[in-house]
This record gives sequence, C-alpha cells and structure tokens, in this order.
Amino acid sequence: MSGTLTPNALAWLTRSRTAQFSALLVIAHQYARHRNFIPTSLGVIAAGNFSLTAALLKRFALMATKYLPSREVIDYSHAGKQDAPSGTARELAEALGEIGPAKLAFPIEQTHGSPQARGATISGTQVHSVRLPGYVLAVEALFGLPHERLTIRHDAGKSAAPYVNGTFLAVRRVMNTTGLIRGLDRLLFDV
Repeated sequence: MSGTLTPNALAWLTRSRTAQFSALLVIAHQYARHRNFIPTSLGVIAAGNFSLTAALLKRFALMATKYLPSREVIDYSHAGKQDAPSGTARELAEALGEIGPAKLAFPIEQTHGSPQARGATISGTQVHSVRLPGYVLAVEALFGLPHERLTIRHDAGKSAAPYVNGTFLAVRRVMNTTGLIRGLDRLLFDV
C-alpha cells in the first residue's frame, strides 16, 4: 500500500487483520498526521526508502552529525520525478533534525541574491533537489569542518532490485512488531 494512509484505511486494516496488508505498509510521509490512529496491536513499518544501502546512509549520517554539525542533503532524480525532496531525503533531514539543527556558517536569511538557491530548510537541514535527465536516484549527506569534508552517498539503479532485500526484511519483521517503526535503519540496528 502506498500513498496517503487515511484514518478510514487504518480502521479497515485493523478490522480486516489480513496478513497481506498487515505484513507490510509502505506509507508516504503524510502518515505523520495519522500516526495516532495506528492501533498498538498492529505493526507498521514506514520508510522513505526500503533499500538497505539507503538505510545504511541514514544510519551513518546520524552517526556523523553528532561530530560534524555543518551539513546539507542533496537529492538527485530523473527529470520526471514529481516529488521534491524525495521521501529518502526528507526522512534523512527529519532524522538529522532530531539530533539538532545544522550549524550554518552564514544565516540563510542574510544571503545576497536568491536565498532560495540555498535549498529548503527541513527540520533544520538544508535540502536540495536536482531533477535532470541522466539521473536515476541518489541521495548525498554532506558534512563539513574547516579544511575537510565527508560525503555519504546512496545510488540506486532503474530496477526494483535495490528495494527487494529491505522489503523482505520488513515483511519478516513486521509480524513481530507492534506500533509504528519509522525507517528501515531501525530494523537493522534498533529492533
């Protein structure tokens, strides 16, 4: 199931208790406004991306931001991708923001010219979305200190192959889960 998860859909899901629906829910980020409707007896795994390498990027970026507070996120995709930023980039920025806002060398509002060129601020992190022919899907977490930088990048090809192992992991784990788990990285490291 993808797209918006409504309270009515959750009520039906709870009543039906069918394994095919409770086995895995892939929920767009609109789920946040409905998370209070998720029954505690139901296991829900919500992730912006079910790729194992995207989950690792998120985890490594969360580790890095504790030591490298200056950061930005860049999201790359094909010209036809309509959402910006991607679910992967948004989930990453929101998770980084839970640790704390990015340290900016210069305030965005004092930018000369077009401040929009500095990207959108999501949970305290600047996020940039590139949509051009020739790209498939990629996300970068960029960190900087004086005279050094760290780039953590996830790239995915055109096929569904990058998402298969993460989806299988979620399917195996959701039946033993109650409540909401946000992010595939939590299945790899926390649960």
